[in-house]
Amino acid sequence: SGRRGSACACPTLVVAEGEPAAITARVGGGVVVPPGDPKALAAAIRRLRAEPAALPVMGERGRVFVRDHRSRAVLGAQLARRLEGVVAR
Repeated sequence: SGRRGSACACPTLVVAEGEPAAITARVGGGVVVPPGDPKALAAAIRRLRAEPAALPVMGERGRVFVRDHRSRAVLGAQLARRLEGVVAR
């Protein structure tokens, strides 16, 4: 998954719409391509190959985002807070 790749500081090539695409674009952790657009996919691959120095930067941005927002510790704490709120009612 993109989250695992990002957690390992690997830039991601996201062929999707919605939240995965929005997060990747906002964070700068990779390149987003709309589904069903093979020309855009080919262009994205060419861009990534042409800019090898950008790959570690993208990867690190993704890693930091996952650490701060999508790690098991963060998601577990969010779930615990929600459950505590439900139990407290």
